[in-house]
Amino acid sequence: MRVAVLRLVLALGCTALTVAWAGGKQQPPAEQKAPFPSTAKTSLPTEPRTGPIVYVRKAAIENISPKPLVAGGQLMVTLRLQLAKPIPQSDLVKSMRVFIDSVEAPRFSIAGPAQSVGPGTAETSGPTAADEPDVGITLFVTAPANLTRGRMLVLSVYSELDLREVTSVPVEGPPEPVTSGYLQSPVLWIGALTALLLGALAFYFYATQRRRAMEEFKAREMRIHELESSVQQERWRASELGRLQDSPDPSPRSESPGRPAELPEELFTALDQQDLVLVLGAGASAQAGLATSRALWLNVLDRYSGRGQEGQSKDARQLVATGSSESAAEIVISILGREGVVRDLVAELLDGKQPATLHHKLAQLPLRAMIDMTWDDLAPQALGKRSDRLFTPLRHDGIAQSLREGQLTILKPLGTLREPETVALSQREYRLALSKAPEFERSLAALFSTRTLLFVGFSLEGLEQFLSSLPPQLDVAERRHFALMPDGGSAVELWQAGLGRRFGMQLLLFRPSNDFREVGAAVDALVARAARSVAQPGGAAAQTAPSSLQLKYLQLSSIGVFRSLRMDFEPGWTLLLGNNGGGKSTILRAVVLALAGNDPRAVAAGARLLRSGEDHGSIELGIGTTKIVTALVRDGTKVLLNSPQATLLQAGQLLVLGFPALRGVSTAAVRGPTTAAAANPSVDDVAPLLQGGVDGRMDNLQQWVVNTALRAEAAPREARMLDTFQKLLGSMVPGGGLTYKRVDRQSWQVILQSLDGEVRLDSVSQGMSAILNWIGILLQRLYDVYPKSAAPEQEAAIVLVDEIDAHLHPDWQRRLVTLCRQYFPQVQFVASSHSALLAGTVTHSELRLVARDEISGDIRAERPLEDMSGQKAEDILVSSLFSLQTTRSLEAEETIRRYLQLFQKVAPTQAEESELQTLAEQVKTLNFGATREQKRQIDELRAQVQQNLSQLSGDTMRALSAKLHTSSDDKPTDGRP
Repeated sequence: MRVAVLRLVLALGCTALTVAWAGGKQQPPAEQKAPFPSTAKTSLPTEPRTGPIVYVRKAAIENISPKPLVAGGQLMVTLRLQLAKPIPQSDLVKSMRVFIDSVEAPRFSIAGPAQSVGPGTAETSGPTAADEPDVGITLFVTAPANLTRGRMLVLSVYSELDLREVTSVPVEGPPEPVTSGYLQSPVLWIGALTALLLGALAFYFYATQRRRAMEEFKAREMRIHELESSVQQERWRASELGRLQDSPDPSPRSESPGRPAELPEELFTALDQQDLVLVLGAGASAQAGLATSRALWLNVLDRYSGRGQEGQSKDARQLVATGSSESAAEIVISILGREGVVRDLVAELLDGKQPATLHHKLAQLPLRAMIDMTWDDLAPQALGKRSDRLFTPLRHDGIAQSLREGQLTILKPLGTLREPETVALSQREYRLALSKAPEFERSLAALFSTRTLLFVGFSLEGLEQFLSSLPPQLDVAERRHFALMPDGGSAVELWQAGLGRRFGMQLLLFRPSNDFREVGAAVDALVARAARSVAQPGGAAAQTAPSSLQLKYLQLSSIGVFRSLRMDFEPGWTLLLGNNGGGKSTILRAVVLALAGNDPRAVAAGARLLRSGEDHGSIELGIGTTKIVTALVRDGTKVLLNSPQATLLQAGQLLVLGFPALRGVSTAAVRGPTTAAAANPSVDDVAPLLQGGVDGRMDNLQQWVVNTALRAEAAPREARMLDTFQKLLGSMVPGGGLTYKRVDRQSWQVILQSLDGEVRLDSVSQGMSAILNWIGILLQRLYDVYPKSAAPEQEAAIVLVDEIDAHLHPDWQRRLVTLCRQYFPQVQFVASSHSALLAGTVTHSELRLVARDEISGDIRAERPLEDMSGQKAEDILVSSLFSLQTTRSLEAEETIRRYLQLFQKVAPTQAEESELQTLAEQVKTLNFGATREQKRQIDELRAQVQQNLSQLSGDTMRALSAKLHTSSDDKPTDGRP
C-alpha cells in the first residue's frame, strides 16, 4: 500500500515538474547514487578476529558535527565505547578509522594524553569502567571531497584492534546546488509549487521507510556484535577458570575489582527456618570450568566438525552465536540428532569433571530441597550420600513423600546425563516432560509458592525460561524469591520492575570479578549464618518443629455472613462456639477452599461461599510462612475462582483432613483385602467438608482395618497400627465397653466386642460411627502418609471437624479433647461445637466466640472475655460463651416467673391466692433456690438452732431469731429467677 501511494505521488510530481519547467530555466539533475555503495571494504575484514580477545564490546556514535556533511570539510565524531580491557587512550583513538559510504575520512588531529581507559584502570582522569561501564572519545576527520549530494550517507567506525566494524549510523549528505531561472507565467508558478508539495510528500514517505530500514539494520548489527562478544567472553572465562582450577598457584594477573551483592535479612530468615530452596543454574557449573549456554553448543558443533562434518556446522555456528539458547539447542539437535547431542554432552559435562569449590560450599547449607537446572552431576557429587533422593520428571515416584519427610530432596527438571532417557535438551522437551509428570510439576510449583527460592548461576534468559515452565495460573505478587545476578544496568532494572515483580523476584546484583568470586562470597555468608543458627540453644529443635506447617490466621472479605473477618488459630485446638447459622461452618469451609487451590471441586463450593449481593470476595489463609489468597468473582450466574498458588495439599506435602457435620457408615460391603498403595495427601481428604452432605469414608476405614489385621500377623508395624486402633476404641467408649475383636474371613466384616456381645463395625450406634469416622480415618491416614515413621500418630496433620460433638454422649464429650491431645500431640484441630462440656476442656486461648458485634453489627470470631476453662457446664451455659439466662425448660421458667409475680403482690385476690398456693407446690418440685439436699440440711440446722435459742435470754433470742429468719429465706442461688 505504501509503495503504491509513493508511486502515485512520484507520478503526479513528475507531471507537475514537466509543466513547470517547460517555460523556465532548470539545472540538470545531479548524478544518482545509491545510499549504500555496492563496493565493500575488501581490505578490512568485517568479522572479529578469532580467539578470546575482544577489546570493544559495544560502540555507539553519540554526535556528528557539523550536519549535514560538507564535502572536503572538517568533521567531529564523538563515540561512546564499552571496553573489555584497559587500553591507552592515544592507542584507542589511533585504532579507530572513520568511513563515509566506504570511503575513508582522513584524520587531521589526534588529541588526548597517553592514559589507559577501560575496565579496572586507575590512571584515567575521568570516570572509568570501575565507575561507569563505558568511555568516550572524539575523532577529528576530513570528509571526502566527492560526497554525493542530497542523499543519506552511511558513516561507520572501524576498530583496527578488533579488525571489524564496531558501529554505523546514517547521516545527511551535502545539499543539492540551488538552481537559477524564473517562471514565465502564473500557470508555471502553480505547477512549480504543486511539484514542490508533491515532492515533499514523496520525500516524507521515502525518508520514513529509509529511517525504519536503517533502525532495523542498526539494531540487528548491534545485536550480532553483542552476542558475538558475549560468546567470546564466555569461552574465554570458561578456559580461564579451567586453567585456574588445574593450576594450584596461578600467576597474578590484572582484573577489574568486583562489588559483592547485598543479601537481605529476609533471605537469612528463610535460611534459619529451613524454608530456603536452592536453584542451581549453568553459571554454577562454569565455576568448575564447564562451558555454558551458546559456548557449550559451539563446543558440541566443534566436536561434530572434528568428525569431518564441517559443511553444516559452519553455517550453524553463525545461527547459534546470534540466536537464543532455545533456538541454538533446536539447531544443534537437528544437525547431530538427539543421540549424538547426548553423547557429546556427556563428554563435555560428565567425563572427568569434578565439583568446584562453590559446589562444596553450597553442600554445607541446611537445605530440605534443591532444584538443579543443569545436566551435569556436580552438585550431587558434592552432596555425597545426601543426594540419594534425586527425582526427574521421568523418575518421580515418592517425591511428595520425600518432601513431606523433610530430608534433602533434589529435583532435576532437565534430567541427568547419567540416565539419557530422562534428559530434556530444549525448552520444548522440558515442558513436554512436565506435562507427563503432574506430580513432579505440582511439587515444583508448590516449592515456588510456599518456599523461598535462591537462584544461583542464572542469566535473565535462564530465569525467564524457568518461570515460563511453571503452571500458567501461578502468579506470586509478594517478593519472596532471590537471584544472584551480575549487574547489567538498565536492562536488569526493567526486568526487575516487570516480570520480576509479577513473580516476586528480587535480583541481588553484584559487579563480577574475572572469576566471579562474588558468588562464592555470598554463599560463604549463608554458610556462616547457618552455622550460627544451629549453634544457638534450641536451634536444631526449631528447625524440625512441625508448627511451620500449621494454620496461622484466616482473613475473609465478603464470604458467607462475614463482611470482613480476621481470626487467628492456635497450634493445638481452636474451638468455634456460636449460634446456628452464625458462620462457624463457613470458617471451616473457607479454610478448606483456600487449601484446595484451583481444584475443580472448589469452584462449586466457592459459588456457595460468596456473600449474597456481592460481586467480589476473597479468602486469605496463613499457613506456616506461606500466604494463600483465593479470589471469588461473580460473572452473571456463575462465580469464578482464582487461586494463583500451588498449595502444599495439592502437591501432597501436607496432610489435611476435613469432616462435615453428617458422618456415618455406608452400606457398601468390603470385598476382601486390597494391595493398592496408600494415597498421598490430596484434596480428596477435605472434599467431604468442602462439598457438604454425608461423609461415607467409613468404608475406607473398614477396608484399612481389614488390610491391617491381615498384615499384622507378619508385620510389626501393622501390629502396632492395630494395637493403637484398639487403644483408641477402648478409650473413647466409657467403661471399655467396646473393643476390636477380629475380621470375619467369610464376609470380610470388622467385628467389635461390646458388653452385649459381638457387633459389626458398620452397625454401631450413630454416636460411635460419628467419632470413629474422623478419629479412625485420622489414624489410618497418618499411617498411610508416614510409612517410614516409627510412630505415625506422633506426626503432624491438620484436622477440621464441623459439629464435633454431634451424637456424642456427654461423657464422651468430656473425654474427647484430652484423648486427642494424648494420642495425637502434633495434630492441629479446628472444630465447631455447641457443647459446654467441650468448651470447658480447652484453654481460654483456644476458644473463639463467633458472634455479632453490638457496636459495628459485624460478626466476629474472637476470644471470649470470660475464662471458663475447667468450669461446670451449668456455669458455662449461663456465661457469655452461650448467654443463657437459665438452663431450665421454658415451662419451668414460666412457672417460676408467675410464682414470683404473685408472691410479690401486696393484696392478691382470692383467685390469685389460690393460684399462688398451687404454684408454690410446683415450685417445690422444680427445686427453685437451693437444692433439695441443701434444703434438708438447712431444715435440720434450723431445728438445732431453735433448740439452742430456747435456752437463751429473751432479748438475745429475739435478736438472733430475727437475723436467722432474714438469712434463711428461699432465694435463687444464681441471683436470677
